[in-house]
Amino acid sequence: MNPYQPSMIAEWVTPEHKRAVWEALAPPARLDLAGIAAATGLHGSIVNEIWAEGSAKGRLRLVDQGPGFRWIERVEDAA
Repeated sequence: MNPYQPSMIAEWVTPEHKRAVWEALAPPARLDLAGIAAATGLHGSIVNEIWAEGSAKGRLRLVDQGPGFRWIERVEDAA
């Protein structure tokens, strides 16, 4: 069961938006959601929607290495 429930923003997310986020997260990038928005020029709500879908599908994950040191990482070989 996929826990992802699209928000009203989902209809505005394009394949180009998803591609921009994927490219921004290419290693060695260590960006949080605000960093992804800054790197891509996308609105935060678009980035958040892509994060929600990507994490639910196992394509993106949060790396947590302590307080104040968290970033989003691509999962290259998602099942």
